[in-house]
Amino acid sequence: MLDFRLQLLKDSGQIGAATEAQVKALILYLEERTGIALNEENAAMLVTHFSIALERGSRNEEVGAMEDLTRVQVRESPHYLRATSLLDEWLSEQAL
Repeated sequence: MLDFRLQLLKDSGQIGAATEAQVKALILYLEERTGIALNEENAAMLVTHFSIALERGSRNEEVGAMEDLTRVQVRESPHYLRATSLLDEWLSEQAL
């Protein structure tokens, strides 16, 4: 189902093929590293927002800052440190 979401984002012009490929690589990376199968229920928001932010960055467009309340809620998550570590590892392996 996440493939369908990515296809919709691409077909609507919100992301390009390169971003789609990078996000698919991230999905596989996260599944391999965590043992959790990502799907619409547990990763739809992540895939959508990350895809659009990544695409905006590739186009040198502004990526808006996260609202303060949202930032606090994210940082208070018991999964925050592991998630940032995984993202940092993935980014270091990519040519972004």
